[in-house]
Amino acid sequence: MDTNGRARPRPPVEPAPQTFEATLVHERAIPRVSPRAELTHRPVAVPPDLAAMLLPSESLTYAAGPHPVVYARPLAAIAIIGVALAVALTYHVTVLEHGHHVSVPLLDARLRIGAWAIGGIAVLRALFSLARATAYYLGFRVMTTNRRVFEVRGFLGRRVRPLGNTAMAGSSLVQGILGRIFNYGTIVMKDASIRDMRDPIALYREMQGVANGLDGDRWAPVLRQTQMP
Repeated sequence: MDTNGRARPRPPVEPAPQTFEATLVHERAIPRVSPRAELTHRPVAVPPDLAAMLLPSESLTYAAGPHPVVYARPLAAIAIIGVALAVALTYHVTVLEHGHHVSVPLLDARLRIGAWAIGGIAVLRALFSLARATAYYLGFRVMTTNRRVFEVRGFLGRRVRPLGNTAMAGSSLVQGILGRIFNYGTIVMKDASIRDMRDPIALYREMQGVANGLDGDRWAPVLRQTQMP
């Protein structure tokens, strides 16, 4: 109160100083799984050759093999060669001889022998391509761990090779219209390609996760693979 009996205005109250503490919020990274988790986390059998190569705290996370489309080209080649050979050997043309229309084979005896020879060689090449496709389909796998990616070849013998992180980081996924419909694709790297793989998006995601250091649900330092001289 002042001398005249009026209330004095109260001075503004300053808020008490507050201490702000920075809190580190742990944001979980996106787990390295495909959109269809049941495919990515299905049980994967570890070959003995690969199991012996796993490092401490390393575990297998995904495995993928070629798509049956690898059989399409050789089988289509065999079918086309068979149809072309059948048409060439059975087709007749009509010619005019001495005022009469006569049906004669398209190929004479000498040309028919040549057609059989050419067709046989083409079929043998197509069968060789079919055998290679079978060996690729049955004996090729790409297996990923939480730290590395392996390329496994062979079903009688076996060759296991780890893929370099630099090559995987710069890789690209190629899918045509049929590849998107039937779920297959090719992963192209700098010096090689992994062709006609089933479920390629999940495989590409796994490879990129390893190459960029994603270990399960957290980011981890990338395991560098250095080629010694």
